[in-house]
Amino acid sequence: MKIWNLGYPRLGVQKKWWGDIRAFERGEISEETLLELGKKELELRWKTQHEMGLDSIPLNDFPFWDSVLDAAWLFGLVPRQTLKEESWVSTQRDLVLGNFQRQVLPLNLGKWFQTGYRCLLPEWSPKKELKLERSKLDWELSISKTSPYTHHLALIGPWTLAQFCQLHGRSKTDLLQELTPLYTELFRDLKKRGLGWIQVDEPSFCADLEKVDISQIEKTYGQIAQSGAKVLLTSYFDSPDPWLTQITQLPAFGFHFDLVQGPAVLSWIKTRAFPKDKILSLGLVNAQNIWASPLASLYKQVELLKGFHSENKLLLAPSGPLSFLPQTIELEEGITQNPQLRRTISFADQRLAELNLLKKALGGQLPLSELESLEAQSRKDLTELKKLSDSLKGSLSKVDLTYRRRPSSFAKRVKIQAKKMGLPRLPMTLTSLADDGRKQNTPPASVESVIAFQDQYQMDVLLPDAMGFQERLDLGAQSSEGWLTTGSGWVPISARECIKPLIQLSNIEWKVWDSAKRVHQAQILSNRIVKGVIVGAISSLNHAFLRPEMSLESVLLQSALWVRTEMKHLEQAGIRVIQVDEPFILDKLPIKKNRRAVFLKTIFDNLKVALSGAGDETVVHLNLSLNDLDTIKEVCGKCDVDVLSFEMDGVGLDKIAMFKGVPLECGMGPGVFPSRGIENPNEKDIEMGLRKTLTAIVPDKAWIILDSAYSQRCLIPKERWLQPLMIVTLLFRKALSSSR
Repeated sequence: MKIWNLGYPRLGVQKKWWGDIRAFERGEISEETLLELGKKELELRWKTQHEMGLDSIPLNDFPFWDSVLDAAWLFGLVPRQTLKEESWVSTQRDLVLGNFQRQVLPLNLGKWFQTGYRCLLPEWSPKKELKLERSKLDWELSISKTSPYTHHLALIGPWTLAQFCQLHGRSKTDLLQELTPLYTELFRDLKKRGLGWIQVDEPSFCADLEKVDISQIEKTYGQIAQSGAKVLLTSYFDSPDPWLTQITQLPAFGFHFDLVQGPAVLSWIKTRAFPKDKILSLGLVNAQNIWASPLASLYKQVELLKGFHSENKLLLAPSGPLSFLPQTIELEEGITQNPQLRRTISFADQRLAELNLLKKALGGQLPLSELESLEAQSRKDLTELKKLSDSLKGSLSKVDLTYRRRPSSFAKRVKIQAKKMGLPRLPMTLTSLADDGRKQNTPPASVESVIAFQDQYQMDVLLPDAMGFQERLDLGAQSSEGWLTTGSGWVPISARECIKPLIQLSNIEWKVWDSAKRVHQAQILSNRIVKGVIVGAISSLNHAFLRPEMSLESVLLQSALWVRTEMKHLEQAGIRVIQVDEPFILDKLPIKKNRRAVFLKTIFDNLKVALSGAGDETVVHLNLSLNDLDTIKEVCGKCDVDVLSFEMDGVGLDKIAMFKGVPLECGMGPGVFPSRGIENPNEKDIEMGLRKTLTAIVPDKAWIILDSAYSQRCLIPKERWLQPLMIVTLLFRKALSSSR
């Protein structure tokens, strides 16, 4: 029985590798230096995994920016103009950031299942012939030649890659027909090079498949099998039911299943339906949460399975790639110096150590009693950490339907707010001033410079600071009981962003915290309105490691009351505009569509609890950022907010058009961004974008908000947008006034 890993965290210890990539983007280190640093990082991660007891270590799980981009690059699924005589490092950087001199636009973003990660989307350009581009893969394979360890290759499979590809009018069937020979050619070549196993990741097998999909999958893998390569087909994030029988009849040498997110697989295997001649990889330890695994219980599950499947054909593995867990607890003094937390929290390295303990016990090198003792102690520690105060019990018991609606209608509130604040038509504001490109460990801009910057461009409602999501998340955790923050527990959320998720130790309850002080300090510096900003209840949880035994509904309600109380605190301090950031509201959306209705109702019921405590005079601004609005457009208008904002990311009016026919009783602030690919906009560009926006939103409901997502991704300074935006907005206001 061997231990197999599907993928390892890529940021490096204390986010070192992430910092090296950012330095390269800023031109502070050369490509040659970056490649040398990458080689050292690869060798270190292989050594660490070997020391954790792995029998086979994955290759090709170390993207410089994004694993989906690596797969897209390998098969030529990138815009045609990027295929020029330049290195793969520089060209991939251009695809992430854009290179306006070379007319290369950054790739669009898409949600990677339920991980909270936004991947870069491949593109199949019209009339473009696909071919293998092995430069990135060959770089890593050349380093592995001198490695003393056993390796297997990890690669996104053709079915999943096709689901994420932007096709520009072509079909997924056509794409699969083009991809299949390339996968076959690649696998045949890798076999000739002596690479033993190829791990083919197909998490899309767990989505809603139809019979026609199964036929296409069977045809695709029937052709790939001609390569003769030893393929382990892996599915995770859920179970591929009801198609388990069909999937396991594909011509692969083995299969991996996620037994954490897809426990039904276990029952299916026990029906003796799993092919006896295939390798069965068991995804036993949780690759998406950090609470210690119940090793004694897992031992008994595996022992039971040995009665249904040969022991020498079983692999022990994490449920999925460990790419979305922090790397190790050893750098966290708050965890390592607390015996309770050290026993109950497992980051990626500790997950591998758990598998090693399990392997030893199954091999008779460790008594079962030791695993039972560890599991019992962990259960006891978790129980002692959890607490529910009398005040929280009282708050929870008071929640009823009145908690989900504001005191008055939007039509009434907007009149009260207009009289109270006197904002002009088309009020201007920003949703974020965070700088993605700033150097590591450099502080954000001072309050004085933040306010002066916004005053310069005549913003009507000002941000109090330049904090990013992470800083606000940590401040929010400090304002409540129940959370643990880490010093270096970073995980990626996109090719250029990472985050330190909160760890839920117990029940969540707001405590006294002078969060209004920061807004008051900023308000002293300007005569304009300064708003409070809070990280929303849903996004906080979607980027947190939650207690496994607590229901999502109970934790959501606690988090909603936490945000509701914080809003009340700001309101009582005289703050009249409160922005609630919910950029990750859909990150845990189930893969299977039949589970989504209940999920959406649960999160939006609790979102309304969080937002509806504000009085009529308070402008509640819900910032949905880059969420998939098509999924939630029907419920957006029922959130009882005063302003709804979202970012366009340079895609034109597609998102606004979604709302036609949807009753929205609120103001709207779609990010003003005329089109993709404009680095230096002029007033005409802004005017065209604003005119199109106002054809979809009546001026009295429109807010002017800079779309910061695209400019941040491209490292475009906001000043280039704000000057023409201010001039054009003032002209529009004048024209609207004269037309009355």
